[in-house]
Amino acid sequence: QISCRAPHFAPSTAAGLQQFRAMVKRRLDDEEDAFPRGKHGASGVVGAVVTAPNAAEISASALASAPSKKTRRRDGVLQHRVDAKKRSRDADNDDEGEIDPAVGVVSPQVVRFAPRLRPHDLVEGTLVIAAVRDIADEELTLNLPYNLVGYVSYAQALEKSNAATNFPLPKLAELFQRGQLVVAVIIALVDGNGKSSHQRVELSLRPALANAGLDAETLTAGMWVPAVVQDEEEHVLRLGLGVSGLQGLLKKSEVSGTGLTVCPGCIIQVAVQSTSGSTVRCTTKSTQSLGNSVALKLESLKAGFLVHARIDKILTARDDSERANAGLVAVLCGSIVGVVHGQHQATGLGKTPTLRYKQRVTARVLAIVPGAQTTVHLTLLPHILDWAPVASTFGSIAVGDRLEGHVYDSFSRYGDRIHCSQILEAACVDQKRPIGNGQALAAFCPVSRLADKETQQTIDALETAAKVTCRVLAYNYLEASLVVTRRPYDLAEGTLVSVTELLPGQLVSGIVTRIADYGVFVKLSEYVSGLVHLRHLTDVPLATVPKRIQIDSKLKCRVLRVSPEKRQLSLTAKKSLVKDNFQLTSFDMARKNMLVTGYVSNVQSYGAIVTFYSDVFGLLPAKEMELDEAPALGMAVKCRITNANHRRQRLALSLELEGGKDPTEFSSVTNPAKQYSPQPGDLALGLRATCCTTTGIFVRFKSELAQCPQVGGEVGSPRLLRGFVPFMHLADDEGTCKARHQDLADRLGGITEHMEDSVGGELISEDAVILARRFNPAGSVKALGKKQQLPNIFLLSLKPSLLSATREGTFVSEFAGLEESRVYSGYIKQVCDFGALVSVGAWRLSGLAPKGQIADHFVEKPSEELIVGQTVRVLVSELDAERKRFKADLRPEGGRSSTSVAKMEVGALVKMRVQSVRGLGVFCAAANGIRGHVHATQLMDIEALGDCPDALMPLEPMQKKAVIEARILQVPKNFERSGGMKDKFVHLELSCRSSLMREGVEASAYEKALVKWPSLKFGREVAAVVSEVRKSGLWLEVAPNIRGRVMPLDASADISVLQSLTDHFHVGQVLRARVLRASAGQKQLDLSLHSSATLSKGDRTLARLEKLEGVAGRGIAAFFQLPGRLRGFVHVTELFDFWAQHPLKRLRPKTLYEASVLEPAPVEAGDQGRVELTLRATVVHGRAESAVERRPMEAGDLKIGQKVSGYVVNSNAKGVFVALSRKLVGRIRLKALSDGVVARENVARLHPPGELIKDATVVEIDRDIGRLELSLRKPGDIGKLTLEHLSLGDVVSGQVKAVEKYGLFVRLESSGIDGLVHISEVSDSASVSLDSYKVGDRIQRAKVLKIEGQKLWLGLKPSLFGGEELEDDGNDEELGDDEQGEEMEQSAAPQVHVGNSRFSKSVAQSTTKLGADVAKEAMSVEAARGQDRKEVPVLRQVSAADSDDEAPWERAVDKVGFGEQTDGEAAFIFADFKAGAMISDEDDDAEDDGDGAGEIESTRRLSKRQKKAAKNAEVEELRKREAEVAEGRWTNDPQSIEDFERLLLTEGDTSIVWIRYMAFHLKMSDLEKARQVAERAVKHVGFSEASERFNAWTAFLNLECTFGTEETAESLFKRAVAHNDAKQMHMQLAQIHERNKKVGTATRVYEIACRKFAQSKSVWIAFLTFLYKQGDLEGGRKTLPKCLAALPKAKHPMVVSKAAILEYSHGSSERGRSIFEGLLDSYPKRTDLWSVYLDAHIKAHTPPRVAEPDFRHVRSLLERCCTLSLKAMKMRFFFKRWLDFEKRWGDEESQEKVRAKARAFVENQAA
Repeated sequence: QISCRAPHFAPSTAAGLQQFRAMVKRRLDDEEDAFPRGKHGASGVVGAVVTAPNAAEISASALASAPSKKTRRRDGVLQHRVDAKKRSRDADNDDEGEIDPAVGVVSPQVVRFAPRLRPHDLVEGTLVIAAVRDIADEELTLNLPYNLVGYVSYAQALEKSNAATNFPLPKLAELFQRGQLVVAVIIALVDGNGKSSHQRVELSLRPALANAGLDAETLTAGMWVPAVVQDEEEHVLRLGLGVSGLQGLLKKSEVSGTGLTVCPGCIIQVAVQSTSGSTVRCTTKSTQSLGNSVALKLESLKAGFLVHARIDKILTARDDSERANAGLVAVLCGSIVGVVHGQHQATGLGKTPTLRYKQRVTARVLAIVPGAQTTVHLTLLPHILDWAPVASTFGSIAVGDRLEGHVYDSFSRYGDRIHCSQILEAACVDQKRPIGNGQALAAFCPVSRLADKETQQTIDALETAAKVTCRVLAYNYLEASLVVTRRPYDLAEGTLVSVTELLPGQLVSGIVTRIADYGVFVKLSEYVSGLVHLRHLTDVPLATVPKRIQIDSKLKCRVLRVSPEKRQLSLTAKKSLVKDNFQLTSFDMARKNMLVTGYVSNVQSYGAIVTFYSDVFGLLPAKEMELDEAPALGMAVKCRITNANHRRQRLALSLELEGGKDPTEFSSVTNPAKQYSPQPGDLALGLRATCCTTTGIFVRFKSELAQCPQVGGEVGSPRLLRGFVPFMHLADDEGTCKARHQDLADRLGGITEHMEDSVGGELISEDAVILARRFNPAGSVKALGKKQQLPNIFLLSLKPSLLSATREGTFVSEFAGLEESRVYSGYIKQVCDFGALVSVGAWRLSGLAPKGQIADHFVEKPSEELIVGQTVRVLVSELDAERKRFKADLRPEGGRSSTSVAKMEVGALVKMRVQSVRGLGVFCAAANGIRGHVHATQLMDIEALGDCPDALMPLEPMQKKAVIEARILQVPKNFERSGGMKDKFVHLELSCRSSLMREGVEASAYEKALVKWPSLKFGREVAAVVSEVRKSGLWLEVAPNIRGRVMPLDASADISVLQSLTDHFHVGQVLRARVLRASAGQKQLDLSLHSSATLSKGDRTLARLEKLEGVAGRGIAAFFQLPGRLRGFVHVTELFDFWAQHPLKRLRPKTLYEASVLEPAPVEAGDQGRVELTLRATVVHGRAESAVERRPMEAGDLKIGQKVSGYVVNSNAKGVFVALSRKLVGRIRLKALSDGVVARENVARLHPPGELIKDATVVEIDRDIGRLELSLRKPGDIGKLTLEHLSLGDVVSGQVKAVEKYGLFVRLESSGIDGLVHISEVSDSASVSLDSYKVGDRIQRAKVLKIEGQKLWLGLKPSLFGGEELEDDGNDEELGDDEQGEEMEQSAAPQVHVGNSRFSKSVAQSTTKLGADVAKEAMSVEAARGQDRKEVPVLRQVSAADSDDEAPWERAVDKVGFGEQTDGEAAFIFADFKAGAMISDEDDDAEDDGDGAGEIESTRRLSKRQKKAAKNAEVEELRKREAEVAEGRWTNDPQSIEDFERLLLTEGDTSIVWIRYMAFHLKMSDLEKARQVAERAVKHVGFSEASERFNAWTAFLNLECTFGTEETAESLFKRAVAHNDAKQMHMQLAQIHERNKKVGTATRVYEIACRKFAQSKSVWIAFLTFLYKQGDLEGGRKTLPKCLAALPKAKHPMVVSKAAILEYSHGSSERGRSIFEGLLDSYPKRTDLWSVYLDAHIKAHTPPRVAEPDFRHVRSLLERCCTLSLKAMKMRFFFKRWLDFEKRWGDEESQEKVRAKARAFVENQAA
């Protein structure tokens, strides 16, 4: 009995295969981003992946158990039902005891059958040999064994290498060809979408997966493995085998000639020749096989290996069910058991070789299916053993062809195998033809294609040799067979099985199967469906699909276009197009004034594009649409063709139909006879050579208008016509004809004597022109039967000259089209003794060329000069209209002139025959030993030369043995001296320039055309030919042995050309060049290809950055190299339109930039002069400048008070000099640099050259001398004291700013005004000197003595003040303590006395704002009194202006605030209180110990009136305060210490009250009391209020860091850390130092925090942000690796993305992009990372970051995002982002492109 067990191995050996499978899965998991796959899911779920069970779970006893029950093998385990009643007796005995324990392998005798490879047998990790069936842009379709199909995505069809990253990888069509054999590994099995139970098999060709399990020890000579090309060298290719530590070498000569692109990243099959260390020598020849002596482990065996095997068992079948699994069992590579199915034994159609037991055979491993029991499949098919593709076998068969054959094998369970020998013609012709050269083809008809599902008709297994009819559905290149169908439905004449059976314009009808928002899908047959776009459902486009169109409804349409490579069909249901009897399907069908119907496909400002069938289109100009209503997009229109240019394929249309003709009136287009019988002069399309004879080739073709009659009035197939191309009509010259004839003979299997009249054949890429409708190639072939007449055959020609004439409309098909004295391209029809018959178009149009007019010399036998079919130039010399004959003259244009040299002098005309074309010249000869040389530069006039890429290649058309005419440029000197020929040969220098070929040219013209070293002067134009192309420039020849160099900048003005010179310049191109420098002594010549050798003002040019220069001095930022050996420089203000920080860091040396000339180099400077340039985009591209971008060129362009920006060019004790433009520099004096005092010695350090100064204020303009004074001091707020407020005699107060030997400088309070107190105005007596004053001393009163411009003179003499002024001061001194304090509270502003009156100005000081609206918070605190406060108010930044009504403490609060809040943290800012005039205790003491004037004044008594007025004011003030207390206003607006103390009794746990209290004391300049309040706050706020307590500690810490010492701040920080969260306090301390501009201290704090809290990503991110903002890019980049080493891996994405964003913002955008790319390689499906990447990339390449947006980089990234394999919701996000970008920066076309891609994605998802 037969045991149904598959060949298997012991568990120990199977474990090796499991290791291989695990290795493949590990590599798949590591590279998940390379090919996204589905996830494990339940059966039947879309996207579920079938996985194999763990081998360890299957015990050996279970494997050997009797199959008494129904067992199934999934994922590599054989799935087979066993009948227990029939096969349970001997199964256990046979299976047990057969295992050889020493070898660990099951004996071959256990194997009972050879299984087929079925879909459910496939598992991940299965290795198979496959053949490429179809090639698309994004994936390959493979033929797998046993008619299975798999798919390989683009990412899995190649493997990127380091060398491939710099170059774009080619398309899959360039890397693969149909029928090519490959080795693949299954990486995923995806379930169907519910409509089909079939699984989608996804495979990979990558060697890293296919060769998993191989290593350096197991790699053996003869192994056939895939390899990836890693690098390409001069003679070898470096390969990657996917094996660690090994690299392959392959000679490039072995892969040349294959027709496929071999580049880094592509995958090829190689055989191992030998290994030496880490180097493996490879070859592409698979001839060496692995013998039985080579013992391999199972995991080292791979699909594709050529092995020697020994047949150990022949499996025979006892019945039909077992016959399907009959085959062989063989042992290979030591002890590995493999099976050969009967289908893979045959050597021919049904011919199984006679194989014997123990016979040794050569086989190839077909597949290896891993699992608990591993199956090794072998094949003996010859083409797989030879590794030869069989695509050419199906050359004569097309999908949809009907074949006739007989069944030679039938399996009721699988299907029929058929021997096909004949092709049945299309429905229009009832005729049979043999296939190819008489060889039959194998075909397989699956069981599902044997009967119709509708009728449930069944077909029993047929007997052998039963005749059947079938139809081709697909090719199986792997097993060299066709996949066919025998269903009656498929064989019906109206059934379509391929889109290639349809033609544009064809009428079809189908059933609606699906309705989408963008259109409906129409099913034409079970195999073909098409899309009717929404615009094509009606004549007038609608917004939605009409309700009349429903699922299963019938729809009549016409074919718009067919895409065979994509298998797509576009249809139209517009009634006007469906009912129209004429369809414009090609440009050649168009005729002037023809009326045609199309639809509007695009509307532009210049007109509308009207499209017809097969993408034929025409332009409806805008002026034509004004005559009638403009058609809308998608609307069907009827128009008239006003002009038709067939050569350029352009149509001009008009809506004015008057004068138009119906297409039926044009007989050449719509004549029915012509429609099915093309005329001479028509083009033959789609040529396929079917037979090659000695006299020519037979072809099948389609006419441009011919179409098979439609079956049933609708669907029909194009009829293939027969044609014959004579031998000499394969090309214009005889050599090409021979080469093409030999090539076609090789492709068709040789030259035959019989006409193989078959459909299909070898495709010929060119079109042909029809010469005659009927042609009988008598004598060229023998008919198949003696009396059988040859079918109608067209005479065709492939001559390019005739094809060109046809396309240009000059092909002559009628005698009436001939013109006398005109030259035509023709060919020789017949050669006679009296002359030759020639034709200039159609075959019947013949003329006679008499023997005397064939050539210039005497011709005795014309057959010696001409051959039949030769291409000639024919001059029609005479016309005979009656006989319709003409006389031809071949002499002028026929190319049969003899060589002659009439005179040996300069300018003489000579005729010579070309001997060779080599180097850069043409070498020719004449009789009597005369030789000549024509340099490439002498073939064309200089005026006719163009620039790249229009440069001509005059040497290409030159052919050997051709006769040329030329003029002598130079005669050898020895010839001239001797007066004749003394040497054996004379060599002449010739010229073929048309300007020199005319008669009457002066001798000076020849001398000028001859280029010599002395004649090469600056600026001369010469013709130059490219002799060498390098990346560093071009080498040109202007004459023999005179070479010149062209630098890259002198080669072109197009930057894209300069980036790739080798792609735009080629050896042999002749260009127009100009001499820049010529040195005859040094033999050096510099050339330029630019039209001008000089640069003028306003010219645009390319500049190469040579060197960056320091800005100091003249402000020059960089030096550039320019075309024409010129040099240039750029001022720092001319680098960018915007004012950039650190502009020099944005430039890169050796980079090309677009520039514009501002000032050309001085003429007198010569070559040493410098050109002044600008890089600003507005100037270079001629755009209008905005107000910010405009540069002032002179002081008169500015106004007082205007804000300007510029760069520092110099700074010293005299001030800071700022360049506002290249011609204007302004100065900022020391006193205008800051509101504070700036030391002279610190100016250069604070403002180095190159620093950006923004928003400086113009304070003084001297237009006469062009002087400009600027200021950086902030403009005053409302109420600030200015010079305009002052007048002579005013009394002011202030502080001593500086003490000089000539007087004092006093800074007036609440202003930025400095006044001079001369030494003579200090005191009336000598007792008070300048030494009595120190910097910072307060000046109680000073009188304004003089105001001149911006200068102020003051006086301090007591004699300058009047009695009332002294009395007022005395009154102030006598105020009591309480009254004095009250007055200070009410008027904190300084007192300015004007005459006898006093007015108070409330001054707003510029301080840092509080991070919250304090007034609002105070109200919220009051509103929340008495309620349970669980949340701390959130502090936000406000910008409230100071006013006179505000209390002093409130204004102070507005100037302090919380910094950046992170996770509820707050930072109280006190830094700007330093700007206030705080009076320390020492200053108070100094005032008390003054000159004693105050004590004398205080002794004076007040008058009674004054005392009464003071008492009344005190009572009134007391009354007001009592009223405020009674009303409770102190809770919302505390005005004094008492108010704050009362408020703290109820709001003591609220940090905002304590902070306001501290601010109040700071406003009062009482730092100690502020400290006391802070100390109380941190002790009083309860521990339950953690956030409030943290705010209080932060405010206290901010206070000490701002006003205290380092010791006090450090001590306080230690206390704060003990009472709060340590990490938050460290972060707050670092931020406080950062705001106080203590960079070093802040850095140390951040470093400490990173060490203590190394696991916190927020700390590291804050540190990185700080470093990048400070400009320490290197520090930030060095910190990132430390951060990643300390943090857990889960936190890496956030930190790395933040680092990338910082690089984009503060560093290098390219570095940021690289960081993001590396991050997304690890996390390809993180849409949040993609989103951040997009934001950063868009900002970096769009304004204001750059002057001009870089759409290419942004769109490239957006398009890449939209190709990700993510869920629809995530992809919707990317498409929306792209569309938003295009709406802002793009146009309608770019937006429509995005929408089209989105629709395509939705369609793919739906499919």
